[in-house]
Amino acid sequence: MRHLTKDKGDLGVARTLPDLLEHGIRACLPLSEHLPFDLIAVMPDFTTLRRVQVKYRGMERGAVELEFKSNYYDSKRIYSKYVDLGELDVYAIYNPQAYQVYYLRIDEIRPDMRSITLRVEPPKNGQKLGVKLAANYVNPCRIAPDIKPIPACLRLNTELDEIALDKAIAWLMGQEIQPCLSHSAYLPFDLVAVLPDMKILKRVRVGWGTVEWTSYADWFVVYEPAQQACRLYESGALPADLIRKAAG
Repeated sequence: MRHLTKDKGDLGVARTLPDLLEHGIRACLPLSEHLPFDLIAVMPDFTTLRRVQVKYRGMERGAVELEFKSNYYDSKRIYSKYVDLGELDVYAIYNPQAYQVYYLRIDEIRPDMRSITLRVEPPKNGQKLGVKLAANYVNPCRIAPDIKPIPACLRLNTELDEIALDKAIAWLMGQEIQPCLSHSAYLPFDLVAVLPDMKILKRVRVGWGTVEWTSYADWFVVYEPAQQACRLYESGALPADLIRKAAG
């Protein structure tokens, strides 16, 4: 059974991904549908990460309105509840009529606010006080301003590394850590690990037997085939004999 709400949400994500990438912002996508955000935006410095919830909102009377609610459903009905804004950094609001995504930072939301209205078309009465123009929210770079971009390089993985990645994903999930997989081969890490508090994020590079070094990983996970086990190392504690080559 298809759910129209989920279909619209999927379309919103599909429109947001290329909009981010056109501005040098790459994404990591979660395997689970139960995280409070839809993607992690990796800014062009490969260090700054932002948790992004995507919303599909049509335009009514020249404006887009967003309530700070999250929808979930079972076989009988759709439920809504106010979100914990501490588990997000950004809203990406896709407006199909304008074919445009708007980016609203959580730090722009006052504690007493339950919704926000972005004016796609100026008010007919000429009002300016308190009016938020959607045109001021279209640049994805506004979600983390003043970032200095780093040149991107192709991330090289062998077929065995791909197997190791699947092993690492299963192992992390067994530790109640949610993996968000890189949506780009030009990120210097394979995934972002979301810790159970939904606030701590770790960039992870994975390898089979050895692992490619990068200064942009917080964790390294090495799958050891002889022991059939994954080993996790902090970036400063990776043994030299497990480093495949220096890359950053």
